[in-house]
Amino acid sequence: MKRPFLLILLILFILSSASGDDITFEGGNTSIRTQAGRQMITLSQGAHIQSGSIILKADTITLYGDGFRYVSCLGGLSLVDEERNLKLKANRLLYDRETEEILIEGYVELDDPVNELIARGFGLEYMIGEQKITLNAEVTLEKHTSSGAMVCKADVMDFDRNAMSLLLSGRASVDWAGDRYEAQQIVIDLEREEITAEGSIRGVIHG
Repeated sequence: MKRPFLLILLILFILSSASGDDITFEGGNTSIRTQAGRQMITLSQGAHIQSGSIILKADTITLYGDGFRYVSCLGGLSLVDEERNLKLKANRLLYDRETEEILIEGYVELDDPVNELIARGFGLEYMIGEQKITLNAEVTLEKHTSSGAMVCKADVMDFDRNAMSLLLSGRASVDWAGDRYEAQQIVIDLEREEITAEGSIRGVIHG
């Protein structure tokens, strides 16, 4: 009974000594590995950590780097940003706690209850401090508006939550209020519900 208890105390000491926010954690299985004088902590079997307002759950979570700067998640991943009310689901994620940047490879789903929108794509970059999100590859975003659902599609989608603006790039299209707009690039002011298309434009507007 003493060895597991001592292991838990050691992990708590390491994590509380890390730079930035403290990390709290849960995991059915926990291992510590030292390599080149640096510790690496791996959590599995119901892994769950919290760093500041960011809560991560995954099949496996690994913490490494100076001050446990990096958090790597694999399998059955869910992220909740409690402070900013944002949720993500994916299979693979890397979180840089120092730069406050989150990178996701592969399929990802985003849920933004504050702005009443959901989105999905195949790759994501989330700059937490700047509140800027980039979604890549076959991106689809659906937003509730006063005129019904707005459905946006593009190769790349840049979402600025602070400015409430959306930039669609590459095979961009918007279906909204019975109308359809297509262009190489489309800018949407989500607060004013205004659409600006650039380049060659095609569309269908119902009078």
